Amino acid sequence: CRVACRQCHALIFTERCPWAENTYNIWEAGDLEKTFTNITKLSGDGKDINVLSKDPWVVTIDNFLTEEETTRLIELGKGRGYARSKDVGEKKPDGTYGDYENPFRTSTNTWCLGKC
Repeated sequence: CRVACRQCHALIFTERCPWAENTYNIWEAGDLEKTFTNITKLSGDGKDINVLSKDPWVVTIDNFLTEEETTRLIELGKGRGYARSKDVGEKKPDGTYGDYENPFRTSTNTWCLGKC
């Protein structure tokens, strides 16, 4: 990943995730650290928290969803239709942003809009 090796444009936040002018930062200094520290304390109910790294934070959660929950989410996604994931594109004259298919991003996704 070129982000991990610090060799790509995705390191420049404003290029990959532009914010609207009226957007404000909800995070305070240290909040991300507190959030991940709290996540590591959530083991239980069959969920196993595995900290792979703390700089940057990389955490896996085994058994995060039950088999039934997983099946239902897959069903809902199929009903809405999966599509190739895209990156934020250039800003349009109306202030919205387009998208583009990045050859390094090969995942698919769907959005749960409204009632799912």
